[in-house]
Amino acid sequence: MVGRSSVSSQPQLYNYEMLRGEPMCIVTGLDHHLATAQKVRLQELSTSSWILYSSNMPMRIWIEHEFKLEGMKVPANVIETASPFVTVTLLAQSNMVAVMPLDIAHFFAAKQMLCILPVHLKTRIEHYGIVTRKNATLSSIGKMFINILRQQN
Repeated sequence: MVGRSSVSSQPQLYNYEMLRGEPMCIVTGLDHHLATAQKVRLQELSTSSWILYSSNMPMRIWIEHEFKLEGMKVPANVIETASPFVTVTLLAQSNMVAVMPLDIAHFFAAKQMLCILPVHLKTRIEHYGIVTRKNATLSSIGKMFINILRQQN
């Protein structure tokens, strides 16, 4: 699978090969009052409603750490989803803000479906990579998939 090594409660059962980092950003709908701001501080978003990944996911743990570094708690008004399509739909119909991988945000921003807020984030999320079970034989398709991932990296 492609994922992060920290997701498993038993990482010793898996081999992990890092592929690349995944820059994150804060996004909102085009009509949000900060959509055209030149600089936004995380504190300015503390009263906003947020769309976040569920509490056990690396992206959620990461943004919670960002809030903690700013001396803040995670806002109380949160909707949880891992779907970028649900996130974009909610952003278009509300004044909510969300965390999103920068590559995905660029895709939707280019289509004028959301706005990437200029928020300085202090840390980076854990890299993702190829995760395979130790002592397991990969199928030929699995090996081919991994080779393609390595070539794309």
